[in-house]
Amino acid sequence: RCKEGQLTGLDLSNLVLRELPSSTLNFKNITEMFVYKNKLSTFPTEIYRLCNLRTIGAAENNITDLPAEMAQLRKLEVLDLRHNKLTDIPAVIYRITSLRKLFLNFNKLTSIAPLSSCPSSFFPV
Repeated sequence: RCKEGQLTGLDLSNLVLRELPSSTLNFKNITEMFVYKNKLSTFPTEIYRLCNLRTIGAAENNITDLPAEMAQLRKLEVLDLRHNKLTDIPAVIYRITSLRKLFLNFNKLTSIAPLSSCPSSFFPV
């Protein structure tokens, strides 16, 4: 999507990507990034450079973990990790305080941290 000549959404779905192209990290104004149906196993540690991201759609990949630097995505509200290869909820998830929606269906989760580990934003008043 373009807004006043600036890219605000990026869709790299169905491209058989094993990693995000480094040029992706130059799009600092994007608020939505979709990488559905690729072969990603994680995100680059430099993901924090996409500081305006509000939504990441990464279902149907091979994601097994997330970099700690994702905690620096202070605007991230929606994270879709359905149909990946997670066995535990990555620790960084509990540090993304802006997160409002987290989708983890169809992973291979074997344990979940106590609810006291979750940011208060997980529990709307």
